[in-house]
Amino acid sequence: MKTFTKPNPIYGLTLAAALLLGGCTTLASPSEVEVERIQVSEGYSSSTLRQGDISDDTWTRIINEYHRSSTGPMNVYVSYPAELKGADDKAARVARRYGRTLTSNGVEDVVVSTVPSYDSLLSDRVVISYRDMDADAPKDCGAMPGAQGGAGLYEGRDYQLGCGNMKYISKMVSDPTDLLGKKGVSSADSRRVGNVVERYRSGAEFEPLRTSNSSDVGR
Repeated sequence: MKTFTKPNPIYGLTLAAALLLGGCTTLASPSEVEVERIQVSEGYSSSTLRQGDISDDTWTRIINEYHRSSTGPMNVYVSYPAELKGADDKAARVARRYGRTLTSNGVEDVVVSTVPSYDSLLSDRVVISYRDMDADAPKDCGAMPGAQGGAGLYEGRDYQLGCGNMKYISKMVSDPTDLLGKKGVSSADSRRVGNVVERYRSGAEFEPLRTSNSSDVGR
């Protein structure tokens, strides 16, 4: 004698749901798209110049770069020939003049020093250094396959889509500290911005930008 039992509908629905969920988990795989954000890290900027090559444009470029991404004082080292009598006093006057130029242009924290040099080829150098913030693509974000030549599927097996774009975008960031977030608002206000628009509408002539970076406008 055969006995037939009526299936339990609740049990059937539960079993079906478990099978569906189990199937979903087996489809999970590591993302082929880069999901990390652009990284911001502290670096060190240093420039070595000859005293005779320093001009007003040189200071403008250095000061603009410092204001954009610096995180500490600007150090200025002026070298002089160690064996030349009176050269140290002359270098000290030059260093103080450089310091005044920087402070008058908004660099509040300047440390100037003189350094003796026993190499005649290096006795007229000026080294300017400071800590700054750098923006770059996420760690282990490699170059896009084929960017420097032919590449097949094998070469691109570990490439995360979007890494190339992140590298390019990180180099376009004017002030990397913006990516960290800042408290408060900038010195620009809505009334000033509105006045700029009104001048444009009235046809008034605008003066050329003093720098090559439009991000500094309104600060």
